[in-house]
Amino acid sequence: MSNVTLLYDGVIKNPEAIAWTIAAEGYILLHKNHNSFQPRIGMANTDKEFIYKFQAMAGNTGHVYYYKDKNPKHRGKWFWELYSMGDCLEFLTEILDYLPIKHEQADIIIGYCIRALDKVAKTRGMFRGSPEWRLIWVPSQEDTDDFNKVKELNQRGIK
Repeated sequence: MSNVTLLYDGVIKNPEAIAWTIAAEGYILLHKNHNSFQPRIGMANTDKEFIYKFQAMAGNTGHVYYYKDKNPKHRGKWFWELYSMGDCLEFLTEILDYLPIKHEQADIIIGYCIRALDKVAKTRGMFRGSPEWRLIWVPSQEDTDDFNKVKELNQRGIK
């Protein structure tokens, strides 16, 4: 019971259950932005109630949204996503030891978040888009390698 804590609304927050749910239903990836990458942790399900209960278990963090598929034969999906660097770092650090799979993706994203948060600290007070700011936010080779490695790990059918 040491890893189980109660949230303010009485819902049990269990990192092991959250990790297994992300492993089974979710994704851990880096999304390519204009001049950097954005970590994303999320899951999709057709059951709205399931997504909202998961959000409550995850400490009421993340964003929930609905996507209606253009194909009328497909049902719409509910998504829970976490994409703030600080939140992703904290979330993955908390569930890392409990992930049965996707452990390598989580390690890569944690490393990326640490480097990116260091860049944020260096650009504090700078005008976004200024030449000085752009020099700091040029993606490093390590960032690009991380993006490619996570992309490769997340391909279907690859073992």
